[in-house]
Amino acid sequence: MTVSNFQQANQLLRDGKLEDAVAIYQKAIDQNPNFYLSHHNLGEVLWKFGRLEEAATAFQKAIELKPSAAWSYFNLAQVLEQLGRKEESIASYEKASELNPQLLSLRQKLEASLINDQPVIPDEDIALLYPLAEYQKLELTQLTIQPRNKPKLTNDVRLIAYYLPQFHPIPENDLWWGKGFTEWTNVSRAKPLFEGHYQPHIPAELGFYDLRLPEVREAQAELAKKYGIYGFCYYYYWFAGKRLLHRPIDEVVASKKPDFPFCICWANENWTRRWDGLAHEVLIAQDHSLEQNQVFAESIVHILRDERYIRINGAPLLIVYRSDILPDPIRTTELWRKIFKQQGVGEVHLAIAITCFSGIVDPTQLGFDSAVQFPPHGIPAKELTPPETIVSDFSGHFYDYPDAVINAVADAMPDFKFFPGAMTSWDNTARRKSGAHAFLNFHPDWYELWLRGSIEKAKHCSSGDEQLVFINAWNEWAEGAHLEPDTKFGHGYLMATSRALEGNTGWKTILNLLRYFPYKTPDWINQYLDQLEDRIFSQDRSLKALAKIVETVGVPQEIISFSVPSGLYWNIESFPLDVDVYMTSIIFKGWILNEKIPIKCVEILSKDRLVQRTPVDQQRLDVAKVHSTIPGAENSGFLTKVKNPEFKSDTEFKLQAVLEDNTCIPLALIPFKSGFQLLGIDNLEQTLLESEDWQLVLNLLRRITIESDVYRWHLLEELEKNIQAKEDLIKVMSDFLGKISSECLIDWGID
Repeated sequence: MTVSNFQQANQLLRDGKLEDAVAIYQKAIDQNPNFYLSHHNLGEVLWKFGRLEEAATAFQKAIELKPSAAWSYFNLAQVLEQLGRKEESIASYEKASELNPQLLSLRQKLEASLINDQPVIPDEDIALLYPLAEYQKLELTQLTIQPRNKPKLTNDVRLIAYYLPQFHPIPENDLWWGKGFTEWTNVSRAKPLFEGHYQPHIPAELGFYDLRLPEVREAQAELAKKYGIYGFCYYYYWFAGKRLLHRPIDEVVASKKPDFPFCICWANENWTRRWDGLAHEVLIAQDHSLEQNQVFAESIVHILRDERYIRINGAPLLIVYRSDILPDPIRTTELWRKIFKQQGVGEVHLAIAITCFSGIVDPTQLGFDSAVQFPPHGIPAKELTPPETIVSDFSGHFYDYPDAVINAVADAMPDFKFFPGAMTSWDNTARRKSGAHAFLNFHPDWYELWLRGSIEKAKHCSSGDEQLVFINAWNEWAEGAHLEPDTKFGHGYLMATSRALEGNTGWKTILNLLRYFPYKTPDWINQYLDQLEDRIFSQDRSLKALAKIVETVGVPQEIISFSVPSGLYWNIESFPLDVDVYMTSIIFKGWILNEKIPIKCVEILSKDRLVQRTPVDQQRLDVAKVHSTIPGAENSGFLTKVKNPEFKSDTEFKLQAVLEDNTCIPLALIPFKSGFQLLGIDNLEQTLLESEDWQLVLNLLRRITIESDVYRWHLLEELEKNIQAKEDLIKVMSDFLGKISSECLIDWGID
């Protein structure tokens, strides 16, 4: 890649070689005097040197080239203030604020200037503008690029997904719910509670599987591994010596397949008809006496010894779901540790789940080593008013999933050892019907933000084996929480998981992390700004590439026929209106005859300029059958191609016949609409195609202090508007081009 003078100058700035940067910026300006950023950046360097008059001139030139450059006005105002040119300074502040009213700091600077005689001094610790990446010539099929600073995929953070070992019949469920009952029974019967409610959740490629089949468990493990899931956490159901739904974990341990890490979570609550684990309509109850807890520990020794079992610093991880119902957790954990040592397991890592039952509790006070986040438990979220189309007997609750995500990402980690989590979605309509609790407005993109935030917290607050993140869930289909593909989102949640783990997240995720993540440092912010810059460059490349394609599209609007002399017959056949879409060429196909003077050729003109001249010599036996008395009817056809036409707002082609005596007879006028006209893209949006204001916003984001949260928030809002506007344009153009079928691009065999 060739490095431009502008890029070279920017790199010199980053290296602190300011004098050299001035010289190279001058070269960049000589090379391209109309690129306003070169003048702006030169002004920044000259300002840093204290060469204020020259800096003011540079900023003024940038404004001349781009009158909407609010940042150039802003910097000019500060330079003029230092020069003592008060009135001009105030005028520049006002203009900057007018162009960019959402930036509160601009108004604050203006107010300070109005009431304070002291000039606004630039921060001496501020780094100067960062370089633009070079725009590469893009092939039309290459619409994305890889991030410049994409973090390397490592195994430091391990993603563990909760796994429901149901989905196979057992005698107890036959008795309680009917013969052959599995969780699929509830899932398939789920009904929407209101218009637009996503129910039922129907599995995609894995289907309504049966977990008694080893090939199903293998397929699950392969799918999870492919998208970055480190292991499964199987729910373990043990009721005072009675085990339920144990066949899958038993066969996994016995067969040593699949070769995929796992651990267990003791789901130590009652089973009830209400699916809530409470004391109402109990189907099978728990007994948490010390004697039973001892038997429980002894029953899982063989599982903890498995070589695939997930360990933390060498100790097998055992999670207890309901620590709050252990009568004496200290004695229980002491007993378990003693048994596991006696049985040869060694040290174990005991963890509790943080639930609405336990509350936020320090696990060490209960004899445990750590706590595991278990959303939706403990995640505040705005409650939503049920839609007007809600079923009449609704008694449940709806919550806003994006609000839950934001609250979860923004929440700091507790002081004790804590493993963060994320939740794909939540909707237990399949189980609780009109009494359901559901999170609405969920989407893989929001889940990606949540998961990425949790991964960042694990990296920030833990190290080594303790960098764990738990996902609810792999296959909780009846609770609407599943990474497994469904018919609505397909692999969407799995792909979001992979992106979050690899750090290859989208621009919206990055913006929201910069807003809400609680552990910001200058290095962390710059790392994410680098990634954001890469995404925007990729977006700009896509936008410009699509725009180039749209520019080649034209659609004929009508054929305006002129009056022709008696005895002249003609027809044009290549323009079925509103059907043919022309891109790299336009086909003109038809036939023409004259009873008196023969036709020599047909000419195609645009704005009275000759574009193409084509002879009338194509065989047309169909025309000869109708006009058999006119000489030359057998070869009265014409066929030609106008290559690479320019479609603009006033593009039109005129057809005229040229007789043997060189008389010209106008035949028709064919106006075309350009791709941009068809899309209704106005001048403002076309200007947006070339907008580079986002560079200046990024530069400001790099320059502000870590404490400037309000200022950072407003800059991010402005950046989001710019990026979203371009994203909307990309979608409009992509959808438009996607509707152009191959049938519309007829070649007719013409070279």
